[in-house]
Amino acid sequence: LFTGKELDEETGLYYFGARYYDPRTSVWQSVDPILGKYLPKVGQDSDQLGGHGGVYNSLALSLYGYAHLNPLMLVDPDGKDVAVPVYFRMNSKTDISSHRGDYGVVGFKTYDYSTPQEYETAKSSGNLSGTVGSFEVSFDAFSSKMKSHERGKMLGDNEQWAQLNDISDWSPDIHAISVTDIGKKNQDKLTVTKGGKETTISAGRIHYGGPFFSEGCATCVSSQYTGKDGKKGFENLLREVLPSLNTGGKEGTYMQLPSRDWWPYYNDGE
Repeated sequence: LFTGKELDEETGLYYFGARYYDPRTSVWQSVDPILGKYLPKVGQDSDQLGGHGGVYNSLALSLYGYAHLNPLMLVDPDGKDVAVPVYFRMNSKTDISSHRGDYGVVGFKTYDYSTPQEYETAKSSGNLSGTVGSFEVSFDAFSSKMKSHERGKMLGDNEQWAQLNDISDWSPDIHAISVTDIGKKNQDKLTVTKGGKETTISAGRIHYGGPFFSEGCATCVSSQYTGKDGKKGFENLLREVLPSLNTGGKEGTYMQLPSRDWWPYYNDGE
């Protein structure tokens, strides 16, 4: 049925990750929980909303509908989010800790797609939906424990997809979003390839503080998220532009990590 979901013989319903479907009555058993992603915030344009225009698209208001009422051409198996890199820049004077040195910044856009494969299919066909939001991070690392400034430490030789998990409750003093390889079972670890050899690093996280407070994590660059309130502030931004992080792990959140040589900056030996 539609995306080939397995029938639950005990209930007689199909489970789609966010709600159940009754094939006998052809009715969903609850409304589509996606509506919150389609509501605009102050100053947000319709082309920045998911669902091809959010609430400005009448099809998105059909809460008992599926895939914009076109299941032969569109699919929506779980209602997940993906974040993809769209540009690279050097830090500016307004970014955090710029007085300490230069570092690279990667801009990401987030989309409302269920899987990385669904995003890639839409991109290759030229039919990408509107973005849900955007954010910036740096993959550079330099802390008091490190002897040198390392470019793109979290990144491997090849582009790869990773899964994000909200672990802000892991410790009262540690707030972060973990980055884990898809298919790997090491929670909060990331497998990268360096020089043809696969290596697992335990610093697979995204957090506030900037690259000069990092030993290999992806860090925010906005000076808005510093000091006492910076920890939770940056996470709240990520939860806003990646709504699936708010579901307690019930929905997946994916991030496309560029390779270390995605930009000349990371590959020039500096």
